[in-house]
Amino acid sequence: MAKAVQAASVTIDAALADRMGALYAQIATMQAEYDSLKAAVVTHGASIEGARFSADYVSPSVAWALDTKAIREEMGEAWCNKRSKMQNKAASVRMRALITTQAAE
Repeated sequence: MAKAVQAASVTIDAALADRMGALYAQIATMQAEYDSLKAAVVTHGASIEGARFSADYVSPSVAWALDTKAIREEMGEAWCNKRSKMQNKAASVRMRALITTQAAE
């Protein structure tokens, strides 16, 4: 039996967590299938057109990343902090299975 939880003056039924968990598991399964199909397109090395969608191959590119640890060591903490911008992180929800799928059925 699902229990209700009082959070921020709104009552949320615990069934919400169970529904979110079920969707999270479905998304993970679909993501694995998507990743497999995507790998096939990359292996093919060219775009593929279907009746409703196209899978466009994008060739690999180079991305640069700064070694912030090395920069902080070389230039100093104060120098780096003066040139850094604060970013607010959004709240998130982490899902985890409380029971296995087989046990739930």
